[in-house]
Amino acid sequence: MRVPVLFATNDKYVPYCRVAIASMLEHAAPENEYIVYIFHKGLSQDSTEALTAFARENVRVELREVGNYLHSAMREVKWYTQETYYRLMAADILPEEDKLLYLDCDIVVLEDVARLYAVDMGDALLAAVLDAPESPARMSAALGIPVAATFNAGVLLCNLAEWRKFDVYRRCMEALEHFQGRLRYQDQDALSIVCGERTIGLDPRWNNTSCPPNRVGVLRRGICHMYSELKPW
Repeated sequence: MRVPVLFATNDKYVPYCRVAIASMLEHAAPENEYIVYIFHKGLSQDSTEALTAFARENVRVELREVGNYLHSAMREVKWYTQETYYRLMAADILPEEDKLLYLDCDIVVLEDVARLYAVDMGDALLAAVLDAPESPARMSAALGIPVAATFNAGVLLCNLAEWRKFDVYRRCMEALEHFQGRLRYQDQDALSIVCGERTIGLDPRWNNTSCPPNRVGVLRRGICHMYSELKPW
């Protein structure tokens, strides 16, 4: 199986991105081919070498510079840096991919992500671990529009072929502009607004949002996502 996976990072986050990639490859099946894409807007030579060092017979690492694709709507707000928006550009920057797994850098993978990538999406735009029903209801009330689903966007299975048809990138930029100052989670909220009606749920093990990690005990499968500002480091 061919498994394309996307990360986004800057020099500061390269050490944690390397942990995420290393944990993913520790569980990678030798019969699969893993393509690791890394979006950035300029990395040092040391960072570049540290990331490309993961390449091996069944692992290809491709760094893609995305500075020319940045949009004015990609504002840095609180702890949200521009890197958090890069996933929104995936369909345009990776025309060779019709399906993609996106992973945040603050994760540890505990089983082969090929099992996640194999999930049948049909014509859905996204697959994600969904929030409880009260979350989209609150967001709908706050913004005055119907929001069908909300989710943590740190682990996303993306149907890029459908993204292109639906023009997800443009719609997300419009949502970021229209609701400027009213979104709590920036690009994540934009994805909920644009893709919520066509988002399917994943098994919760694929995005165990736990910080500190021991809050849910010792995880032995899926993905542990240390999503809050309380990082182990």
